[in-house]
Amino acid sequence: GTALRKLPTRLPRGEKLTDGTIQKLQNYYRIAITNNRGDILKMHRAIWASYFHSSSSNTAGSHRYCPEGATSWCKHRRAEALGEAPPDHTPILTKAQGLAVLPIYKRLTDEKLLVRCIQGKTQNAAESLNSKIWLLCPKTKFASRTTVETAAAMAVLWFNKGHSSFEHVLEELGVVPPDQLITLGRSRDQRRIERMSACETAEARAHRRNVAKKARLDDSLLKRREGSTYGAGQF
Repeated sequence: GTALRKLPTRLPRGEKLTDGTIQKLQNYYRIAITNNRGDILKMHRAIWASYFHSSSSNTAGSHRYCPEGATSWCKHRRAEALGEAPPDHTPILTKAQGLAVLPIYKRLTDEKLLVRCIQGKTQNAAESLNSKIWLLCPKTKFASRTTVETAAAMAVLWFNKGHSSFEHVLEELGVVPPDQLITLGRSRDQRRIERMSACETAEARAHRRNVAKKARLDDSLLKRREGSTYGAGQF
């Protein structure tokens, strides 16, 4: 999202990408990755399909990358398969916007990047691991290299194996973990599993979508009132 908000190419007056457009493009990219996990070529095609579909207009339609058939997500391909008249285009991107974001799509479809997305995952896991490192070693305070490395090692254990992993560390050091630590670790891990299972329900997903939508609206209102106050890697 940051790359789209900070386009190096100046757009004509009134054609700045809106938050709604950026959110749609992000969703299309995420769906292209998650729906084609395990196949880089399909990921590549799906991403470009979303780009050209978003840039198409009545005078310059381009749906050659969109999936064919009556069940296609592309309404133009559906109409084609059903022998119906093609519907009017409502382009998400103007010609100027399409040209401005083209370099970003070229970067996002680079094979080296797609290889890292082969399992259909995003950066959320990395961000979750980072949050654990900063919890153990806040980046707002100075810490020695040894402290940072220890925090990183503990965070990796915590992230991959849960609280019970610390028992094994103590055992390797020749320390018998107390019963209270074992009980607490297993209790925390069980609670974590239950919480994650609850997050997978349809109601939980709908709740997260509503919360995210409200957060985007609040953020948009705040930006209009105060301007941009944060950007990844800018401060």
